Amino acid sequence: VPTVILKHPSQPNSLEYNVFLTIKYLLTFYLLIKHFRLGMCMADPKIIRLMNNAKAPYNISALTSHVALNALSLQNIEKMRETVCKILAERAKLMSSITSITGIGKILGANDANFILVQVLDKACEKPSSKRAQWIYKEMAERLGVVVRYRGNEFGCEGCLRITVGTPQENETLLENLKQLLEGTSTKSN
Repeated sequence: VPTVILKHPSQPNSLEYNVFLTIKYLLTFYLLIKHFRLGMCMADPKIIRLMNNAKAPYNISALTSHVALNALSLQNIEKMRETVCKILAERAKLMSSITSITGIGKILGANDANFILVQVLDKACEKPSSKRAQWIYKEMAERLGVVVRYRGNEFGCEGCLRITVGTPQENETLLENLKQLLEGTSTKSN
């Protein structure tokens, strides 16, 4: 059963997650608990029955339960809210900056997550290019040590890279490297 990626709530106290609420992402992303795995689903009983037919529920260890309860303490919830505010601010700066780079097309999606999905354009800057996006992906990872995700093979994502919002320094490094790679290979100038 695939996991749903939660979007940032516009109001931290609201539950605007229509059918599924996957606590794994809430804890992992908002509280930055890496490699922590606790999946939970709240849904209509009919949906739960269908899901249980596909995969049996699993036990949760005492350690996992302890970490989850600790992560949901008032102190850690406040830390989560601070982290969300920082990520939202960085996402807005990243979205604003990345569109000024020659060779970047549209930003796709609602952008309610901790990442953005951007189109990489062909060298003439006319249309999305999966070939160029894949080259950027490989250059960033193999030569520059910056990890982005290539999504050009997925439906509706021609020429796309998925870029996770990082710290201010990580985002600046990403933007500098992306600009150098794209503008250095573009036939269209600013």
